[in-house]
Amino acid sequence: MVAVMAVVVMGAALRVPGPEGGDASRSGPPMGPPTRPTAALFIGDSYTAGAGASSPAQAWSCRAAALLDWTCNLDAQGGTGFVADGRSNTPSFSPLPDRLQSSAQRYLADVVVIDAGRNDRATPAEDVVAVAAAYLAEVRARWPEATLVVVLPAYLTQGPDPADSWQQTVDAGFRDLAVDLGGLVIDPVGERWVEDAAAQRLLDPDGIHPDDAGHALLAERFVADVRQAGLADPPLTDLRTPGS
Repeated sequence: MVAVMAVVVMGAALRVPGPEGGDASRSGPPMGPPTRPTAALFIGDSYTAGAGASSPAQAWSCRAAALLDWTCNLDAQGGTGFVADGRSNTPSFSPLPDRLQSSAQRYLADVVVIDAGRNDRATPAEDVVAVAAAYLAEVRARWPEATLVVVLPAYLTQGPDPADSWQQTVDAGFRDLAVDLGGLVIDPVGERWVEDAAAQRLLDPDGIHPDDAGHALLAERFVADVRQAGLADPPLTDLRTPGS
C-alpha cells in the first residue's frame, strides 16, 4: 500500500490528489461525487516529521497513512509546539498556530491528526492548554466535518509518571478539548505503546527520536487505535480543489 506524501519541512513535496473533473463533452447522467484517497494532515514536530527515520516516508505519520491508504500531508517542524517556535532549530520555523493558515490553503484534509506539545514544557501547562484550545477551535472551524485525532504528547521512552504535574495537566486538558470537538484521543503513554525494555532499542543514536523500527511501531499502534475506533475509512469531507 502506498500513500501519496506532501511534506512541508522534510523531503520532497508530492502532488496531493484533487477531485476528478467530469468530461463535459460526454452525454448521459452527471458524474457522481469525486473519488480520491482520504487526505490526512499530520501536524506536529520532529517526531511527526520523521526525525530519526531514514527518510520522510519512514516517519510514523506517513507509514500510518500508507497502512490506511491515506494521502500523507505533513505540517511538521522540529522543536515546535503550540507555543514553542522551534527557531533554535531553524529560524524560519514557527509554532502550530502560525502555520495553520498556510497549511489549510496548501492541503486537503479529511482527517486532521495533531501530534504536538512535547516541546512546550518551558511554558506552564495551563497556558499550553489555553493556546491549544484556541488552536483546536480554529482547526475545527477550518475543517468542520473532518475526522479529528489528538495524540497526547509523549517521547518514545516516556512512561507513566503520576508525579509529572505538567504532563497530567496537559493530557487532561487536551483530552477534554478533543472530546468537546468530537475528536478521537490517542494516549501512547497510557496505552503503553512501548515497553520500557524495548524503548532504547528503538531509538536513533541521538537518544531522542525513534529510528525506522521505532517509527514503524508508532505507526502500527496508531493504526490499531484508528481501526478500533472505526475511523480507518472516513468520509471525504474536504471538497475543495487543492491549493484553494
